[in-house]
Amino acid sequence: MFPEGAGQLAMGCCVLAGLAGGCFKAGTQRTVEELSWMQGELEGLRSRPGFLKEHTRPVEWDQKKRGLLVLLLLAAAAVFGTIWGLSHSLAAAGPVGEAAALVLLALLWLLSEQPWRKKKGRSAAAEPGVTIQGSSLERYQEALEDFCRAMKIPALLVTETQEGTVNASARLSPGQVPELRVTGGLLKQAELLFQRTGNLEQMDRTVLSILGHELSHIAHRDALQLERRARKAALVSGGIFLLLAGSVLLLPAAAPLPALLLVLYLGADLLFGKILTDRRFWGQMCELRADRTGLRLSGASGEEWMQFWEIARLLQAEEKRQARLRGESVLYQGYRRYLRVEFHPSLRRRRAMMERGRPWGWRDYMDQLWYLRMALWQGRGWNE
Repeated sequence: MFPEGAGQLAMGCCVLAGLAGGCFKAGTQRTVEELSWMQGELEGLRSRPGFLKEHTRPVEWDQKKRGLLVLLLLAAAAVFGTIWGLSHSLAAAGPVGEAAALVLLALLWLLSEQPWRKKKGRSAAAEPGVTIQGSSLERYQEALEDFCRAMKIPALLVTETQEGTVNASARLSPGQVPELRVTGGLLKQAELLFQRTGNLEQMDRTVLSILGHELSHIAHRDALQLERRARKAALVSGGIFLLLAGSVLLLPAAAPLPALLLVLYLGADLLFGKILTDRRFWGQMCELRADRTGLRLSGASGEEWMQFWEIARLLQAEEKRQARLRGESVLYQGYRRYLRVEFHPSLRRRRAMMERGRPWGWRDYMDQLWYLRMALWQGRGWNE
């Protein structure tokens, strides 16, 4: 009914299309991020109209660059031709050849994802323990040391900056001592919380919950592992598809059961596949896990955490931003809700996940997966 090797060729096209689609999607998101950054940087150059004219020059395509581009195109054509010829040769060998072709496709998928590769770096020469730079943070020295021991962080540098924004951030680089930066704006908001409530212990618990949140990012190496987790999800999804589709093609006697499993898998992939392979999902899971870790380490409550952000006016700002978004154009709403890369869920969603009161586990992943599926169906996007 079908030409010889047609099923294997169709499967290969599906795999290649999936790889290309994933690359294009990730590339589009990165391009949007870079354009947003460039827009912010160029805003400061409006008052200096002659700066760009003085410091830019046209791209010069010399003979060496042209030759390198030609060599790359020839190499890509040679690789494609080799794979094409090899797949046809294997398909002509019957079921054994088709099985070998599936193994070849799986190996190509593995080579494209490289989930096992880890960046190596020299161990940073630093004394174990917590080093604090900033007098306002010295009161938290003992608590941070306890947190680091609980989370197996051997060394940590805590720095107080003079920025006015309410923020704390973790800096993690291979082979370097992790750094926790705390802005002066966050410490001022903590003092304002104490003035409003008169409860010094609540202020300390709230600040420590935020610091514990950042320590969770360091302990789980979220900044370095985020892209890898999304790629692993895509790798597992593609592997399951190859296994089931290969069973249908290579085991005709048992085809009904693999075919049924393949249909069920395709249905589940249609519902949740795009979310599971999107780095925004894994970024949100990192933030939600860090929230619960911060509360567990500090002993703070979700109500205290929300009270701090209400005093900092971030909750009101988020509600106003969402209200303004509803009045924007359809294109801008689509960009903000579906394309923009934003790893932080809404504050209300974060509080709801904090108050589950159970150890972090697989149920939280399933809960957030279903929540995002419903939010996307209802047109609320990733972060409302």
